[in-house]
Amino acid sequence: IDQSLSIVVTVHQKIGSDFAKGGPVFTILCSNRILKIRNVGTVLAAAVLQIHSDSVHAGVKTVNAVYALLLDGSQPLEKGNSDVLKLREGQKTHTFVTPHTSVGYLRDSLTVSVPKELRVEKNEKGLSWGAVYATYQMPLDSVRASWQGFHIRRDVSTEQPKVGDRLHVRYTITADRDYEFVQLTSPRSAAAEPDASLSGYRYQNGLGYYRQIRDDRTEYYFDRMPKGTYVIEEDWLISRSGNYQTGSTIIKCLYAPEFSSFTSSDRVKIH
Repeated sequence: IDQSLSIVVTVHQKIGSDFAKGGPVFTILCSNRILKIRNVGTVLAAAVLQIHSDSVHAGVKTVNAVYALLLDGSQPLEKGNSDVLKLREGQKTHTFVTPHTSVGYLRDSLTVSVPKELRVEKNEKGLSWGAVYATYQMPLDSVRASWQGFHIRRDVSTEQPKVGDRLHVRYTITADRDYEFVQLTSPRSAAAEPDASLSGYRYQNGLGYYRQIRDDRTEYYFDRMPKGTYVIEEDWLISRSGNYQTGSTIIKCLYAPEFSSFTSSDRVKIH
């Protein structure tokens, strides 16, 4: 989409059309799909979203993307007005102000108790991108499945397992777009040991990955995960009896952590 993006934005700048007021509709072919574009802002947002989850392997593609993003005349290197973010916590308001020449990735963190409202004031023209992350602790029994970009489901065969049994675990992953640099982390119950003891590269059900076996979890690393649904399977060996939690399985794009998903924690009773 990088070269198509630069062409569409260049044509838009040259003919001076107002896309939002019934201007021409551009049709481009992207990954064997036909896209009809009326709003140039949508094209720019799509480009930034793609760069979030994919690496740009060629210098020419990087130049095309930067050229297209700078064509809107916003002059991001010149001094201008600052953008403002306000987080309201009860009667108290925390304010974050971006520098006048803010190019690149800016990050800030804040410890709050019960945030109520986040307000963003954008004072500059051009495209901006941001995300808000909340980190907190809660009991495993209270964790509920959530997804954004990915969808993951874990199925554990829990029909009255006994010490010495083998539990079969299946992970069903659905990616809503093409991703690169994806990590899947699956903790094991304290009663279980991994069936496999060696880490290494594997290929299963149309997906290649590196599997790393750790004492309390198994981690999977994917260089690339195209859009689609995939199934990964592993076995656990039961070593002790009792009631245990399995923990939450988490999958995320390492370069864009806003695309992530996790399962709820399951309770397993070993006889």
